[in-house]
Amino acid sequence: MEFRLAEGPWESVFSGSIKEYEAEVLLNPDSVLLVAIYEKQKEKRVGAVIQLFKVFYAVGELGAFVETLPKEALAVTRHSKEETMSFLLLGTKPSYAEYKEEAFSDEVDALHKALGKSAAIVKEVSMAYDIKLKPVAKCVAKIRTAFFAQPLMVPLMATAYHPTEAAPAVPAAVAAAVSAAEAVPKPPARIAAGEVLLGLTKDGTVVKEPLTLFGKTFVFSSSE
Repeated sequence: MEFRLAEGPWESVFSGSIKEYEAEVLLNPDSVLLVAIYEKQKEKRVGAVIQLFKVFYAVGELGAFVETLPKEALAVTRHSKEETMSFLLLGTKPSYAEYKEEAFSDEVDALHKALGKSAAIVKEVSMAYDIKLKPVAKCVAKIRTAFFAQPLMVPLMATAYHPTEAAPAVPAAVAAAVSAAEAVPKPPARIAAGEVLLGLTKDGTVVKEPLTLFGKTFVFSSSE
């Protein structure tokens, strides 16, 4: 990301392609993920579909709770033989911005403020469902790594966009491309050009690997 955005620093945790459109995911210290899918004309970025997600570590039964939310949200459960961890990604509505620093920055700032208000409400409501939500950034390294070590998480967020009444200005070509990506049951092959954040070392160093590394990785349902 070449722009300086508020609520940073923002670190790139993924860059690649979704249905031939450039996509990028950025992370800030407050556990907020910024997903951007860029519109290009003559190899030059002219705009982007933007969506923000606040990542929480969740303790409790998320299923029924998520169904009651009037907000964009993704519930993710990671199960291993030793333990099961759940995460809630609270999202904003997608929005389109011109690829100019002031316009892009203003849109991100507006989305971040809206996300902050939504997060406060959701945390308060979660208490009625006996669910504890904690920002991933404030969790121990083991929990942070459990979330970011999931290579399919990035494509999942990058294809979470769908047209809404709040985003009528999104160019039809961009909306069609991203909506088509939602129907794909597995990440498109072109995503292999990107990178994925595997986790953090004990001293906080970010560990990245190219997605080509997972070209022969198989994902199965959990079992004993």
